[in-house]
Amino acid sequence: MNILLASSRSKTIGLGHFSRMLALHNSLAKSGDFHPYFSVLGDHVLAVNSNNIDIDLCAELSLDYFQLVSDFVEVNHVKLLIMDFHKSTEGPELLEFLKWARAKGIVLVAVDSLIDYQEHLDHIWLPSVHFDLSKVSNKKGFCDVSFGWDHFLLARSEAIPNWQAGVSVLVMTGGADVLGLASWLPELLDTKLVSSSTVNWVKGPYSNSPYIPISPKLNWKLHDNPKDIDKLICESNYVLTLFGVSFFESIQYGVPTVTFPLDQYETGLELDLIQREKVALAANNIEEAVNCLVQLMGDDILAKNLSETSKSKMRINGCDLFLSKINQLINQ
Repeated sequence: MNILLASSRSKTIGLGHFSRMLALHNSLAKSGDFHPYFSVLGDHVLAVNSNNIDIDLCAELSLDYFQLVSDFVEVNHVKLLIMDFHKSTEGPELLEFLKWARAKGIVLVAVDSLIDYQEHLDHIWLPSVHFDLSKVSNKKGFCDVSFGWDHFLLARSEAIPNWQAGVSVLVMTGGADVLGLASWLPELLDTKLVSSSTVNWVKGPYSNSPYIPISPKLNWKLHDNPKDIDKLICESNYVLTLFGVSFFESIQYGVPTVTFPLDQYETGLELDLIQREKVALAANNIEEAVNCLVQLMGDDILAKNLSETSKSKMRINGCDLFLSKINQLINQ
């Protein structure tokens, strides 16, 4: 069966949507039951296309994009469309496209988006541990919505390690570093962490290089848009990351992690749940997160407990579960 994956991606949006669809694409291809195509609503940055994947179509404007997708779907006999769009995609072009696709009998699945289009979809899959179910309708003709710890669409290319104490910290600020942390966070870390620490800074494809102090106290290593991010995670003793896909990439390997939000009001309830269930340390802002990191690096018992709890929570591969859901939708 031919499937088209659709993803938002840009400097302002970042890589979260793209990363999820990339992981799902690879799982679909490996299954042997599906032929997945890939499309991007956003820019044509080649640096993030180097993951052994071809982008079959790409457009920056919604009107152009949905026309291209409509043509592609018909020519390639696409039977199922999986969409991971940013909120900014919503509008009349999207609505008209969904109505057209539904009339063609195409199965439509949204990931992390399109709650307001529930009546035009076959399923909404939310990679989240918290969701307010009052936002969805149970009316006839409105699709189901699912979420949970087993809903994260992540690549898993490394064996899950047994955590060991150490001094290696991995820092991930997002594909676009929308908070601009590269300009000042290195100095704060260099001041706060013990001098034996090694900081592995991941620079995303849309991000600026970090301003590392001229005479640093710590050992600094820069990784520019690395292809082996899972390997870097597994080689680290601790992770400091912006809340998003990279957070869940880290905790699936049981690496003790400190996270902080891009928007506290949007993700606060989810972060509260993560903190209560002792999966990771969740801070309100980056300054607080650095203090939590210092605490974590000095408390091996806390770090070990976080490691074991996070591995337990993330034991089910979300991509495998998603494939089961696809088969259910196709055969119903």
